Amino acid sequence: MKQMLKSYFRKLSGSLFILFFIGLQACQEKMEIANPNEQQKGSIRFDIQIASHDDQVGTALGKTHRNTSGASMALSPPGARSNFTTNSTAGDSVGVFAVPAGQPLAAAGNLIHNAKLVFDGTTWSSNANWDRDIANYDFYAYYPYNPKLTDPINFKFEVKQDQRTLSNFSNSDLMVAKISAIPSGATVGLTFHHALSLIQVEVPGTAMDGSAPDPGMELMLNRLNYSGTYNLFLQRFTTSTNTYAGLRPYRVEQTDGGAQNPTYTYRALVPPQTIEADQALIFMTLGKTTKVTKQKNTLQMMRSNAYSFTVDDFPTGGKAVLIKAGIFMMGNGNPGAIGYELPLRLVEISKDFYMSKNEVTLSEYVDFLNANYVKNDPSLVMWNGSALFFYNMNRPELSPIYDETLKKWKVEPGYEQYPMTLVFSHGALSYCNWVGGKLPTEAQWEYACRAGSSTTYFFGNDIANLEDYAWIISNSSNSIQPVGQKLPNNWGLYDMYGNVEEMTLDRSNTGVLAGYPSPNGVMVDPGEFTGEYHVVRGGSYRSIDATSSARSTSNSMQAYLATGFRVIYEK
Repeated sequence: MKQMLKSYFRKLSGSLFILFFIGLQACQEKMEIANPNEQQKGSIRFDIQIASHDDQVGTALGKTHRNTSGASMALSPPGARSNFTTNSTAGDSVGVFAVPAGQPLAAAGNLIHNAKLVFDGTTWSSNANWDRDIANYDFYAYYPYNPKLTDPINFKFEVKQDQRTLSNFSNSDLMVAKISAIPSGATVGLTFHHALSLIQVEVPGTAMDGSAPDPGMELMLNRLNYSGTYNLFLQRFTTSTNTYAGLRPYRVEQTDGGAQNPTYTYRALVPPQTIEADQALIFMTLGKTTKVTKQKNTLQMMRSNAYSFTVDDFPTGGKAVLIKAGIFMMGNGNPGAIGYELPLRLVEISKDFYMSKNEVTLSEYVDFLNANYVKNDPSLVMWNGSALFFYNMNRPELSPIYDETLKKWKVEPGYEQYPMTLVFSHGALSYCNWVGGKLPTEAQWEYACRAGSSTTYFFGNDIANLEDYAWIISNSSNSIQPVGQKLPNNWGLYDMYGNVEEMTLDRSNTGVLAGYPSPNGVMVDPGEFTGEYHVVRGGSYRSIDATSSARSTSNSMQAYLATGFRVIYEK
């Protein structure tokens, strides 16, 4: 019966069509067909595109930046810092609303209300259908789909404050589309535009001084507005007031959860807003060292635009790793151990601390000299009434160099990453204080060096492997080497053995060390901090051997070619 009605239905026209349509509806009601979409004949086909525009150029942070419309703000991961192309990825979904052409989009009860469209990698599909009673439609759409969106003319949208994962980055996007007067049955072509702005920060792989960013560096965009409301009918984003936060951006070069490439490109999606002149915008942190870059001029960020900044003032000092508190066996447990490496004692390090990955370098020390306007001296450099360091007369390239023309300290090109040596106790302590740190205690040094091990070396007991981790007499050519060239220990610390001895905070009254104080249970944060001599650890490029427990001394009133230091930052 139903098929006969449909066949006859197709042959009717004019007023007879209307009469029979009414009869068909009555028949369906009497048959109690419980399908509210039965009146909608045919699913809606969608063709979705993403708008792209020409680049614009402006200035920010005092440097040239790209102002790119239609930038890669989500959907597919960018492949490179120059990739500003947006593509859809299988699994992406958008939400769609529709009203009769010419009617305003309502808060609720629209003909199509938040229907979900899903992309399978080739086509978009949904369960949205045409209503044949409506001749023409106006369509509104947004990305990403939100099943909880009930009011399309006043819905709150927030970008993720932590966008370091691709998922959070993509879900921070907001794209919108609108098309009017689409005839019923036609393909609906939706062209999406980004409703937000994008900030891209490019950090060069190498700075002018030869230093490079550290993979552990963290970047944050400071005090940005992260929320607002969007009116899909008016296609207007209204940024909330007083909703500011630091945003953690996504790194473009990430692969399989890692970050191994030599360039550093960070992206974050933000609502359109004004960044005021002199605002501290970009924070780059490594360990406890933070470099801050301010916005030079007022910048009005517009929707659909990407703002790309290049910042090469990344932190090079204080490259540090977190050392968690814990308990370890301190000293030498091997037969025939030297007396001053005994007795073995159980030591507790009660607080977490950061330790610099490398010995303090010439370039890092030069930053300290210039920041404090330390004056030049032909041989012995003084500051605050005490000696900082000696010049290396035999190899001047291994010392800071004073440029009389520029009135600044500098490093011989190519020697930036060599450790700072010939430094006095005052010189090491002054640097540590300037960067907000201190010298490690002996116990902290050995705990960090062992990295959880209890063997002679942190890599085991076989001295044959020592050259893989240390510059010693057998492989150093009797010369200091750049830091970080050998393998690190399990906690990411380099040159804990060899290259240069490292000053600790512990002291001795004589140059000949005695054994440790006898233990009385677990010793918590032990240390001896009076005396003329610093205890030094780790051995140097002159050493035949270097172990986790070996100790020596250096006179605090003298400076040594084979002695340097590293910094810790206590939490």
